[in-house]
Amino acid sequence: MSSHMPTPRWILRSALIFALAPFSMAAVCGGATAGGENDQLSLKIVDDQFESAVTSTTLAEGTRVTMRAVSGLKDSLTLESAKSSSPGVLEVVSFQRDLVVLSAKSAGEAVIDVVAEGPESGNLRDSVNLSVRTPASLEITDSCRDEVYLTAGTIDLPYTMRDSSGKSLAGYGFYPLNFIPAGPGPSVDANITSVGLVRFRTGDKAGNFALNSDLSVNAMSLEIVEPDQVTVFNADSATGPDISLASGTAPVVTFLIKTATKSICGTSDHVQVTSLTPDTCIGSMGWFLGANYLRVTPKATGSCQLEVNLLGTDDAILHSDGFALEIAP
Repeated sequence: MSSHMPTPRWILRSALIFALAPFSMAAVCGGATAGGENDQLSLKIVDDQFESAVTSTTLAEGTRVTMRAVSGLKDSLTLESAKSSSPGVLEVVSFQRDLVVLSAKSAGEAVIDVVAEGPESGNLRDSVNLSVRTPASLEITDSCRDEVYLTAGTIDLPYTMRDSSGKSLAGYGFYPLNFIPAGPGPSVDANITSVGLVRFRTGDKAGNFALNSDLSVNAMSLEIVEPDQVTVFNADSATGPDISLASGTAPVVTFLIKTATKSICGTSDHVQVTSLTPDTCIGSMGWFLGANYLRVTPKATGSCQLEVNLLGTDDAILHSDGFALEIAP
């Protein structure tokens, strides 16, 4: 007789929530920072998803980056000016509040001169040295290597660009990638503004596709299926632990979406989440490191009830499941 015991579902839910927690906190911790020559101001890379994982302020040629002006006084700063010593290398696209958007035009060095005003610190001036390098390699972390994707889907995967010396580079908007065969099918979404993240759209055509790039150091392929291939579609549990009104959007349970042989990776427009109690909560489907999860945004205390449907290509409901929890004060 085997001594192996199945893992309780509440442990699986807790593991997912704790795994996601560092990334939901990305906006308030971590992030690569370039210090100023006068020690008055620094420029910190801003990213809505992976800020805590960004470790380099060396920018990739052809990309953009958003940086926040910060000081040691923890002031909320307002930028009054931002100028580049070498616009042909690094151009100041725009600045507002405490944010400046930079465009890496060509390999080289540039100094960004910034002037900012803080309610406590007053007028601050500094010069921040930044480098731009030409990408020589691109590595994608394939979290879905043994899984498949739905049509009309979205996949966000971590990627790392490096220069010829192996140094990691930061920036968004430069994705020298395409799929084979060309034509209808998956594509790269160049509009994403997350540093270190590449987004694919699976399109409306099922089939097998290979990712092609002159810079890629790892092979990657996508198997895309229609929603009628899904045989398992349900939350890991019908109910979840209470969440507080102040918690904000939170993952509450893993959601299982599988074909007869493989799990589905990434989100899809075919998966629709509807709140049956919209005054209390709203729901959405998320995906992280190979796992689908249901997340809840609380709006008021009380019972939260969600319905999750899988729609076919003709918008008919193929599968449906429900989930409920309580929103506590």
